[in-house]
Amino acid sequence: MPRNLPTEILLAIFHAVTDIPTLHATTQTSRAAYDAVWPRLYTLALDADDLKLDTGSVQGPDNDLPLALWLAAQQRDVTRQLGRIRLLRRNHLWSRFRIDGSICRPHWPWADRDVSCGYAMPIHMACSHGTLDTVSWLLDQKPAEADIDALSRFTCICSSPHLGMLMQVHRLSDPEEFPLSTPLHLALCNRREDVAKALITHGANWGRAVPDNHGVTGLMVMAGNSMLPLLDWLAVRVRSCQGQEQRDNTNGWGFADDRDDAGLRALDYVSLVPDGPVAAGIVRHLVGFGSDVLDGMANPTMFGSPVAPAFERDWEAIRERSGDIEASPFYNAMRLDNSAVLEELCKVIRGGQTRL
Repeated sequence: MPRNLPTEILLAIFHAVTDIPTLHATTQTSRAAYDAVWPRLYTLALDADDLKLDTGSVQGPDNDLPLALWLAAQQRDVTRQLGRIRLLRRNHLWSRFRIDGSICRPHWPWADRDVSCGYAMPIHMACSHGTLDTVSWLLDQKPAEADIDALSRFTCICSSPHLGMLMQVHRLSDPEEFPLSTPLHLALCNRREDVAKALITHGANWGRAVPDNHGVTGLMVMAGNSMLPLLDWLAVRVRSCQGQEQRDNTNGWGFADDRDDAGLRALDYVSLVPDGPVAAGIVRHLVGFGSDVLDGMANPTMFGSPVAPAFERDWEAIRERSGDIEASPFYNAMRLDNSAVLEELCKVIRGGQTRL
């Protein structure tokens, strides 16, 4: 900081500056300048971000990412900076902001227009891109009234393998139609098992569908994204709190057979898993959670013992014998040529049980 002006005058000058880039440049000159300027810099940035809060009435610019979202997405320790936001504008930590109506061009090369305005909260950005420490810090700051399953629109999930089922069976090709995402969905879509565990431990919904996401549950995403280690952990958790889960009926226990908007269950999503042993392990967990391998089939007796000859026939012929077979995991396993899933489903039936 220059020594030829009294500190009081310098602070008065800084306070009069309203250009954020100028103030940011000032913070880079010295540690003393940074300490003197950061409250003013943060206040100006947060004032601008107030216009981006998704209140439904205030319409502000969408071209710059709000400070809280930008910090939450950093792959480094930003808890100190987030603490400053808590000091100056605590509501920004769990507020929903409008974000640019843009799409991931590498994932949507055929799209001829940008999508409409999206929205996200800091927890969404942290679950997609930030660190586990950032996610944990935000969860610790969550107000009682804040929803841990709040939805985000157009936070990227395009690289998630489970979307293959949505595009093939749900026939989705327009970015505008793709499902909204909870923080847990974003963690699962980005294969962030440590973040998913933190969210589930804090009460995130992993077994039930939420509005506007095509009925896709967290369990379906885990199944389609080959997340066997997470399911190993979840199985232990379910067993340890089975009684409570059944009493309050609020999470995954008892919902293993829930269907998405296209009639698919988590057992159907497993057919996307290319690794045979991993796919078989996921099937075992889903059956252990209570999923019935024959649920929804019009003619389940055709898969009675011995079952092997049924799978040697062309699946179109099988479909003619059972009008609802497309709603079964057998159909999708055959359609996607996943022999490991078929074999594991057969083992369940050969054992005389359709669920454990």
